[in-house]
Amino acid sequence: MDSKHANNVTDLSRRKFVKLGGLGVGAAATAALAAAACEPRDRQETKSDERPWWVNETFELEEATFTSLANDMASGRRTSVEITQLYLDRIAAL
Repeated sequence: MDSKHANNVTDLSRRKFVKLGGLGVGAAATAALAAAACEPRDRQETKSDERPWWVNETFELEEATFTSLANDMASGRRTSVEITQLYLDRIAAL
């Protein structure tokens, strides 16, 4: 290794290192965004006023908290099996 290259390695300050790293990250991000923008769109675009089908359906436990579920089980209103089945049905519907 000649002395010219050896000095260049030691001349790399923290500031230069961070700057070069930032440039590398920026270049990678730009390339990724450009590649994503060039992908063909096979599916039809949905109209802005149309909502996905699962948004229109109401889920019985959507606003439920752990406390409310525990209270429901303690009072006998629901069982853990029923709550689990509701969540499994919801997952299957998605």
